[in-house]
Amino acid sequence: MLYFLIVVRLKLGKMKKENIILDFDGTMFNSLPHYIEFINQFYSINSTADDYMNEFSELLIVKKYKPEFVGSDNDFWLSILNNFMMSQDWHNKIKPFPGMCEVVFALSEKYNIWVATARSKKAAEPVRFLLETHVSDCISGIYFTRHFLDSTGSKAEFVKSLPGVKVAFIDNSKKEIIDMCKECNDQPISYLFDPHNFYANDKEIINRFSGWMDIGEKFL
Repeated sequence: MLYFLIVVRLKLGKMKKENIILDFDGTMFNSLPHYIEFINQFYSINSTADDYMNEFSELLIVKKYKPEFVGSDNDFWLSILNNFMMSQDWHNKIKPFPGMCEVVFALSEKYNIWVATARSKKAAEPVRFLLETHVSDCISGIYFTRHFLDSTGSKAEFVKSLPGVKVAFIDNSKKEIIDMCKECNDQPISYLFDPHNFYANDKEIINRFSGWMDIGEKFL
């Protein structure tokens, strides 16, 4: 009976916490340098970080450097899924952004922390590996917007389905920020994570963080 009461109290305490939703790649973890390294090695091209800043399709980037490349969109993403997203070797190289671990540990004492990622659920293990390695026991749940290559729903749909108060959605994608604002009527408030200040002068972006220390100062 005592064990039951403890579990109930723990669950009630968790439910009463407000919610923060975080993107995975480019927000919690600095995966882009290794993703570019993989793309360049796998397709024998020399793309740079600037190619990815405007959120162009990676397939278009490959074709920019290799016009002779022939392959369907589905085949291209399947190769990315199998050779990078599911690769433990590549994920062993990926590191968190400076300050992320310390801030997320502190935030988890005050908020429920959810991760919403555009990755496929089929490649869930490397995501769980990085989260358990760097922010163990801090994450309330992970939402994948794809099951295999097909969509399972948007981040906005996931956020709307969460019960309780949602105080922030933080993502490094301008498109995701704009979509969230439209779909959720600014509840939660959406913040762009922009560590390279790429969007510093973008008037469409109202709320922006340049690093994890900024996030800590805002919510702790």
